[in-house]
Amino acid sequence: MPEAFSALSQAEPTITLFSMHGSNTIGGSLAPNMAMSYLRAKGAKNLRIEPLDKPNEKVVVGDLFEQGKVVQIKILAHGSSTGFKGLMTDDAQVWASSRPVKSKEISQAKSKVDLTSHVNEHILAIDGLAIVVNKKNHIGELSKTQLGAIYSGQIKNWSELGGENRDIKLYARDKNSGTWDSFKNMVLAKNYMLHESAQRFESSEELVEHVVNDVAGIGFVGMGFVGESKLLAISDGPAQGFKPSQLTLATEDYPLSRRLFLYSNAKHNSYADEFINYAEGIYGQEIVMEQGFVSQNVSSMEGELQKNLPEDYLGLVQGAKRLSTNFRFQPGSAKLDLSLIHISEPTRL
Repeated sequence: MPEAFSALSQAEPTITLFSMHGSNTIGGSLAPNMAMSYLRAKGAKNLRIEPLDKPNEKVVVGDLFEQGKVVQIKILAHGSSTGFKGLMTDDAQVWASSRPVKSKEISQAKSKVDLTSHVNEHILAIDGLAIVVNKKNHIGELSKTQLGAIYSGQIKNWSELGGENRDIKLYARDKNSGTWDSFKNMVLAKNYMLHESAQRFESSEELVEHVVNDVAGIGFVGMGFVGESKLLAISDGPAQGFKPSQLTLATEDYPLSRRLFLYSNAKHNSYADEFINYAEGIYGQEIVMEQGFVSQNVSSMEGELQKNLPEDYLGLVQGAKRLSTNFRFQPGSAKLDLSLIHISEPTRL
């Protein structure tokens, strides 16, 4: 251990710059690595991620030698709903959420902070609900309707879908999870109820581990947690089925695409504000991509064209590359739908 590091660690108390509570999808790996990159950009050395006493809690620590400080960022990843509670009690300065803020949360927070304001609501990354099964499962594609029927218990055996004769084992995120909220809204909606046999998990890593070890299992997680499981293509109505990928998520063509958010009380904590600006900037978005999610940095991509497109269109785009963004217009109009455009402030670092 370097003498400077040893002396600094022993002499200086650790200063917590800010705490982030919420989504396990964000807090599992993305947030700690983003915090490492942010502290490195501030000149911190000897960066490390250390576990806290409880599962899914960790701290990112670094040494600022020029200032003679040991600094840390705390990350508690117990689900998106817990982040809102932390922000309201001031236990957290950043709320990490894998779903948009709910209308009831907006109302509850109104006297304290406007969570719909662009200075408090920040898009961190684009993600997709990855539907995962065991690699020995021969099923390659499901529709959203089939997926809802599976998770409600209406389809009970893989043989009903052309697979092997095995009872389907359901794995789902827990009730505090924004990933669960996304799945409930996008798949179950008002048509289905989660079957009581579903096993629930706070941790995405633990859920995937069960799927990897269960040939009859099926689960849903963020793209950064797929691991050794098998991804399924998902279709919506008559549209072509897509697997989630950098291209289909960036363009939001994958039917279970979603956005990951950071919420804050603007100017309440200067380090939290600086961190969010960094995360939205070019270097922060590179970390997003490295961690398996889709960044908001615009780039050209190669990908499979959707089937059954007009021949004249296919002729025009033959050999072309696809931008990692879509321009969406108001229905029946040539005007851009500005409600879908998010403009972030430039990074300070």
